Amino acid sequence: MEFATKEIVTRRIKAIRTLYGYTQTDMAKKLGVSIRTYNKYENSPLDAPVKVYKRIAEILGCKASDFFVVE
Repeated sequence: MEFATKEIVTRRIKAIRTLYGYTQTDMAKKLGVSIRTYNKYENSPLDAPVKVYKRIAEILGCKASDFFVVE
């Protein structure tokens, strides 16, 4: 199993988020964090706890592994 780079993870999260029509502000509200904190999660992946990415995936209707695993 191969893992995605930070840049790929960032693009995947953004792509799935925009596919569902969510803004970063929408995601921040759903997670109960500031927009600044959400922006950090999306643009600096791997710096936050795994549970954050699990919650983001849950909101977006996918699995956290969809962000990180290269098949």
